[in-house]
Amino acid sequence: MGIRYLLTSLFTAVFLLIGCSALQKEQLAQLTCGVNGTSHDSDGVATLINGIILDEQMNESHTLMDYQITCLEKRKKMKPTTARIKPLQESEWTSAQRVLLESVKGTQPFYNVSATFARHAVLAEKFKIWAYHVMGDSSTLDGRYREILILRVGWLCNSEYEWGQHVIFAKKEGLSEQEIERIKLGSSAEGWSEIERALINAADELHSDSFIGDVTWNTLAKEFSEQQMMDIVFAVGQYHMVSMALNSFGVQLDDGIKGF
Repeated sequence: MGIRYLLTSLFTAVFLLIGCSALQKEQLAQLTCGVNGTSHDSDGVATLINGIILDEQMNESHTLMDYQITCLEKRKKMKPTTARIKPLQESEWTSAQRVLLESVKGTQPFYNVSATFARHAVLAEKFKIWAYHVMGDSSTLDGRYREILILRVGWLCNSEYEWGQHVIFAKKEGLSEQEIERIKLGSSAEGWSEIERALINAADELHSDSFIGDVTWNTLAKEFSEQQMMDIVFAVGQYHMVSMALNSFGVQLDDGIKGF
C-alpha cells in the first residue's frame, strides 16, 4: 500500500466525515457501478474507507455528473449491443413449441425476453410458474414494495432491459417518476419511508453479501410477516437471475421502452 493511497484515504475520510452528506456518499458509491465497496471497474480505481470507491484521478475539475456519465458509459460497454441469443419469432415455432409457448405468450405482446426464453421452450414453461408467483397474486408483497426491490436490483445489476420493463410496472403500482429516479440513488435519498429505505438496503445487502444484515432484517420484520420476508428475498433473487440472463443473452430493449 503506497503513501499516495494512504494520503488519499485520509483526505477522503475527512471529506466524508465533515463535508459529505449521506446522499452524496451514496452518489459517490454509485460512481463505481457497485455498492458496499464493490466495483466492476479495474481502470485506476482505489478502494477507500466506509465502502466508498473513488477514481484516484478525481480532481476539482471533474464534477459528480462527469463521473456519473463516465460510469454509465463504462457500464454500457459491459453488455452486448446485439442479441447473442436471437428472439424466436412466432413464425419459427414448431408444432411442439407452439403447444408449450401459446400459454406463455397468451394475449400479450411477445416481448424480447419471452421470445428469447422461447429458444428453450421447456425452460420457458417451467420458469413461467415461478415468475407468476413473484409478480402475481400468490406473492404476499405489496406491488409498490415489490417494484422498489426489482428496480433496485435492475439498477445494481446494470440490467437496462429489466429496468425499462419494470418502470412500467412500477408506475402501475403508484410510483412516481421522481421516486423511480430516486431508486438509483439508494436508501440515503430523501423521501423514503423507513420501510422503503430498509427494502432498498435489503436489495443492496443481498446483492453484495447474499445476506440481509441484522439491522435491516429487524427493521423489516417489525412490518412484515415471515412469508413476506421470504418473498422479499425470493423477489430479489429472482430478478438477479433474470438480470444475469438478460445481460448475458444480450436481450435488447423492446420498441418504445426506455432504458436508464
